[in-house]
Amino acid sequence: MVFSPVETKVNDPVQYRGVSDEEGHYELRRAEDDRIGAGSGEYIVTLTTAVPKPADNETTPLPPERVPRKYRDGTLRFTVPEGGTNEANFEMKIR
Repeated sequence: MVFSPVETKVNDPVQYRGVSDEEGHYELRRAEDDRIGAGSGEYIVTLTTAVPKPADNETTPLPPERVPRKYRDGTLRFTVPEGGTNEANFEMKIR
């Protein structure tokens, strides 16, 4: 999962990322320094299963995408309230 701010603020990181485990648990972390949590504001959310493994290099093909396009096309949004939240859950059915 990638959270990209709709409006970028000065000195704010550009993206936040979360990788879920087998049970769907995840932590959202800043891409630039791996710190947990996203600041308040509205985000464009992209969900994907096509993620390289740590041992992969740039020539390794990505695994096949299993997430439907509507969760990857930039229309999914989430607003983090002032004070933050520890939940940003998205119900999805994968065929």
